[in-house]
Amino acid sequence: MLESGGDISESWDEMSESMDAPLFRDYLAELAERRGYDVPELASRALLSRSFTYQIFSGARIPGKDAVVRIALALELSLDETQRLLKLADRGALYPKVKRDAAIIYAINNRYTLLQADELIKSLGQESIL
Repeated sequence: MLESGGDISESWDEMSESMDAPLFRDYLAELAERRGYDVPELASRALLSRSFTYQIFSGARIPGKDAVVRIALALELSLDETQRLLKLADRGALYPKVKRDAAIIYAINNRYTLLQADELIKSLGQESIL
């Protein structure tokens, strides 16, 4: 970054933000605790295996984008919380210009369940999140 000749203040802001960011698993545990879900209940709500969900919470595995979205829907997260969770998992943000992502954003904003969100996504001819 320094050799590219860009604005040092922007580079510093990016580096300091990443150093202060919580780990994915820590942020996920905080969100689950705030909403009163334990690992088995969250696994069930997100339609993920218990063992995989325990691995996520222990930090042994980072889920793919669809699994993060499933967890977000199961926890009834806001769009901002979902985007932050995706960023911490290094899975990329949801973009409204992408049809599938737009459907997910709509589902999150309208408090759809995981199954309702999946039906919406499939009704638009997009790949299921399940």
